[in-house]
Amino acid sequence: MSSTIVSRKGTTSLDEGYLVQSATRQAVGISVAIWALGALFFFRAFWLSGFDLVFGDNGDAQLLIAVLEHWHRFFSGTSGFNEALFFHPEPSVLGYTDTYFLFGLPYTAFRWMSVDPYASYILSLLVLSGFGFAGYQLLLFRHLGVRWWIAALAALIAVFGNAVQLRILHGQTFTFTLLPWVLLLTLEGLRARRQAYAAAWAAAAGILLALVFLTAFVTAWFFVLVLLFMTAFLALTRAGRELMLRSTGNVVAVLRAGGVSFAIGMMPFLAIYGPVIAQQRGRTFDEVLHYAPVWSDFLNVGANNLVWGRILGAFEKSSYLQIEVCMGYAPALLLLSLLAIGWLFVSRDIGDDRMRDRLTVLKAAAISLIVISMALMDFGGFRPWYLIWKLIPGAEAVRTIFRYQIVLMPFAIAIVAFAIDRCVTASRAFAGRRSIAGAALAVLGIFLIAEQITVATA
Repeated sequence: MSSTIVSRKGTTSLDEGYLVQSATRQAVGISVAIWALGALFFFRAFWLSGFDLVFGDNGDAQLLIAVLEHWHRFFSGTSGFNEALFFHPEPSVLGYTDTYFLFGLPYTAFRWMSVDPYASYILSLLVLSGFGFAGYQLLLFRHLGVRWWIAALAALIAVFGNAVQLRILHGQTFTFTLLPWVLLLTLEGLRARRQAYAAAWAAAAGILLALVFLTAFVTAWFFVLVLLFMTAFLALTRAGRELMLRSTGNVVAVLRAGGVSFAIGMMPFLAIYGPVIAQQRGRTFDEVLHYAPVWSDFLNVGANNLVWGRILGAFEKSSYLQIEVCMGYAPALLLLSLLAIGWLFVSRDIGDDRMRDRLTVLKAAAISLIVISMALMDFGGFRPWYLIWKLIPGAEAVRTIFRYQIVLMPFAIAIVAFAIDRCVTASRAFAGRRSIAGAALAVLGIFLIAEQITVATA
C-alpha cells in the first residue's frame, strides 16, 4: 500500500513526489551539462593555452585587469574606493572608464586564492556566464512557462552566441549576463503573495540594477531604455493596462521598494562618475554616426562565422572590417524571430489569463525590439536615434550604438523560445506525427546552435 503526503494542492503519493524530485535533479544536471559544454567552447583559447590566453588586446584588456586589481586592493583594505592604479598622480580617476564592480567580486575571490590576475579575469567571466545562464533559463521556465530544455538551449544561445563571442573583446559586454536576474527578481516581486515579500524581491532588483550601472553604464542604460519602451507599450494598450491593474497592489510595493533601493544603490555611481560628468560633455552625434550600423549589419555575423561568414561576408566586406557592427542576427534566428513576432500579433487561441499576460509582455518586448532596432538605422539621411540621443538623459554617453544588440538579442531569443514551446505543445495533438516533429525540432536546434559558432576567438 502506497504512503501519501498532503499538500495544499491535494494528496500526492510519495512515489510521485520522488519521481518529481528525480526529474528535477535530472533537468538541473542536463542544464549544467549544456552550460558546461558552452563554456568549454567559449573559453577554449584559455583552456587550450594552459590558462595563458585571455580575451582582449594589449589596450582594453590590460586596462580592464588594472581596474579589477583596484577592486582586489579595495576589498583587501589596501586602496580607497575611487583610487585606481592609473593616471598617477591624478586622484579619483576611476570614472574615466567602466568600473567592472560586479566583475570585481569573483575576481577578488580568485585573487585571494592566489590565482594570477589574467586567469582570475577569465574565471570571473566563467562565473558570470553560469550566473547568466541560470538566470535566463529560470526566467523563461518560471515566468514564460517555457519547457526547461528549450529554456536551457535558449540560454546557451543567449549567453554564448555569435555576437557575444565577437564582442567579448571588450569584457564589459559580459555585464548583460546580470540583466536576467534584474527581471527575475522584479517578476518574483510582482507575483509574490505578500507585499512584504514583493518589496524584498524588488529591493534586491533595484540594488542589482544600480550595481549594473556602476559596473558598465552603457549596458545598463540600454537595458533601462528597453524597459521604458515596454512600459510605454503596456500603458498604451488595453491588454497592458489590464495586466497592470490586476497586480496593482504588488506593482506599488515593487515600484516603491525598487525605486528606493535603486536610488540608494546609485550613490556609489554618482560619487565616481559625478565629477567626471561635470567636467566633460557627452559624445557628439558625429561620433555616433562613425560607428552606426547599416541595414545589412542586421545579418553581419562576422567573417569567421562557421555557417554564414563566407556567404554573407561577400556582400559587405567593408562593414565586416569594423568590429563594432559585427553583432547581427544569424539568419535562421532572425527569420524565426520575425515569424515568432508575427505569430504573437495574429494568435487568437491564447488560453487562460496567465497565457494572455505572457503574450502581452512578449508583445511589449517585440515592439520595443523593433522600434529600437529601427531607430539605429538610416532613413534617407535621417537616423531616428538622433531623437533618443537628444532627448533621453544618458544617451550622449553612448558612442557605439549597435552594441545594443547584446541587450536586444536575448529578448528576441526569448520570443523564439516561447513560440517553439507553443509549437511543441500543439504537436501533441498529432500523435502519429510526433516523431517527425521531434526530429524536425532536433535538426532546427542543432542548426540554430551551429550558426552561433565563430571559429576565431577574440
